[in-house]
Amino acid sequence: MSHGGDIYRNNIEIDLSVNINPMGCPTQVFEAMSRALSDVEKYPDIRHEKLIGRLSGVTGVQAAGILVGNGASELIMAVMRFFKMRRVLVPVPSFSGYRYAADAAGCEMVEYLLSPEDDFDMSGFPEFIRENAASGDVILFANPNNPNGRIIEKELLDEIIEAAGEKDAYVVIDECFLMLTDRYDELSGVRYIRNTIDKSPQNDKQKSTGIASGNDTVAYNKIIVIDAFTKTFAVPGVRLGMLYAGDAEIAAGIGRLLPEWNISCIAEAAGLAALSVLEKYMNNTDSVIEGKNKSDDEKYICAYDSRVGICDDEIEINYLKYSISFIKKERSRLVNEINDVSGKRADQKTDTKTDHNANNPVIRIFSSDANYLLLKTDIDLYKEMLERGILIRDCSDYRGLGRGYYRIAVSTEENNDRFCEEIRELINENDI
Repeated sequence: MSHGGDIYRNNIEIDLSVNINPMGCPTQVFEAMSRALSDVEKYPDIRHEKLIGRLSGVTGVQAAGILVGNGASELIMAVMRFFKMRRVLVPVPSFSGYRYAADAAGCEMVEYLLSPEDDFDMSGFPEFIRENAASGDVILFANPNNPNGRIIEKELLDEIIEAAGEKDAYVVIDECFLMLTDRYDELSGVRYIRNTIDKSPQNDKQKSTGIASGNDTVAYNKIIVIDAFTKTFAVPGVRLGMLYAGDAEIAAGIGRLLPEWNISCIAEAAGLAALSVLEKYMNNTDSVIEGKNKSDDEKYICAYDSRVGICDDEIEINYLKYSISFIKKERSRLVNEINDVSGKRADQKTDTKTDHNANNPVIRIFSSDANYLLLKTDIDLYKEMLERGILIRDCSDYRGLGRGYYRIAVSTEENNDRFCEEIRELINENDI
C-alpha cells in the first residue's frame, strides 16, 4: 500500500507528497500538547467525554453520534468492518485507503470511473447510484476528492444524498480536506445529520425515503462523516480523527470495533485546543489582526522553529482564515507558474514528434479547490524531483489513473518556489 509522506526511506529536503496546512501547527495546539505530557502517567478518558462534548457543541451533531479515532484511517477501517461483506459504491480515482479497508472487511467495491478528459466531473454519480445501488449498500466518496481536489457542489451533494435515500443506502463522506477550502460551512455533511438522532420522521417523504427537506438541506440519518485535524492543523504525527453519524446505533456499532483508549492524552489535548481555534474562526470569520489591518492580497508566511512548524503570533489570531487565504493564493500561483513554463515552452517546440502546444502542455494541471494539485506529464516527475531532494506523490497506484499522474501539495511560498524552479530547470535542461 502506497501513501505520501515516506520521508523515512528517502533522502529529501522538501516533502510535497502530503497535504497539510502550510501555516504549520498553531502555537495554541502545540503548547496544549506540551502541557499534556505531564499526564502521561495517567490513562486518558476511555469515553473521551470532554472532547466529544466540545465536538458536539461546535458541529451541532449530538454526542451520541460522535466517535474519535487514531486518525481518519482507523475510523475508515472501523466503518468498513461495520459494513463488512457489503457492496461499496465509490467514484475513482479516490483515496487508496478506501480499497485497503474494504478489502480487509471483505466488501465488494463497485467503481464509478471518473474521466480525466472531463476533469473528473462527478455529475453522473447520482444516476450511477440509482442504477446500481441496493438497500444496505454503502456510498463512499471524499469531498473534496483526493487526488484531484475538486469539491462536490451543494446541488450535486444533495442529489447524491437523495439518490442514496431512494435506494436505502448508507452514505460515508470523507471531509479530511474540506476545512482548508472556504466552503466548509456550506458543504460539510454534518449539515445533513444535525438533530437527526432520535427524531421521528417529519413528513411522508422522510417516512418513505429517509429524507426530509429543511433549511434548504436534505436530512438523512444514514450518513456518516469522517474528518480529521491532521491536515487542517498540521499535526499528522498526532493522529486524531472524528466520525459523525446521523444514527446513534450506527455510531455505537462502529465504536465497538475501535480499540479502547484509542487516542492518547496528547491527541485529546491537541483536539481541544484545535477546537478553540476552530470556534474562533467560525464565530468571527471577518476579524482582522488588531493594529495590522492586513489585506486579503497579502501573503502570510509561517515562521518555523527548529522542532516543528508553528505559526507566528500574528497568524495565530486568525489561523484558519489566513490558512485558507494563503492556500488559495499559493495554489493559483503554482498553477500559473507551472502553466507558464510548461505551456510556453511547449508552444515554442516545432519538433512534430513531441506535438506539444498550448492545449497539450508538457504538464497538465487538473482543477482543484483543495491544498493539492493533480498533474499529468510524460516526464518521470517522481524520479526527477526525488533526485532534486523533493518528494511528491506518485499517483500511478490510484484506480483510474496510472503512469504519469502525480500529486503535489500547496506548501509554503519557499517550497513552492523551489518546486517551480526545479520544474523550469528540468524542462529547459532536457529541452522538453
